Amino acid sequence: MKEIPEDAYPVERLTPEELQIARGQNVAELNRRSTTRILTIQQTRQYPNVIEISYGIFSQVLPLEVKDKVKPGTKIVVVHQSEEILSPIEGVYVLGENLKEKLPSS
Repeated sequence: MKEIPEDAYPVERLTPEELQIARGQNVAELNRRSTTRILTIQQTRQYPNVIEISYGIFSQVLPLEVKDKVKPGTKIVVVHQSEEILSPIEGVYVLGENLKEKLPSS
């Protein structure tokens, strides 16, 4: 089996200035005791069948179908089973989707 170097997979990152801001926000959010955290994606790496997202010191893989929705700088909501940061993740959601639309006045 031919080994593929890790650099062969596309990586997207924030600029150094954006990364510094995102790191500060992510560290503050990860230190908060909560089951729900709003985090900023700092880096993505696309593999043949999954996309890996990194935020703070954590990363996880998601289905490749979400690659157009998760880019560096995207805000995500990570829901854990408990307030402990290492507790199992129940869900990952993208912020920015319209959840309620104002209906036109009649």
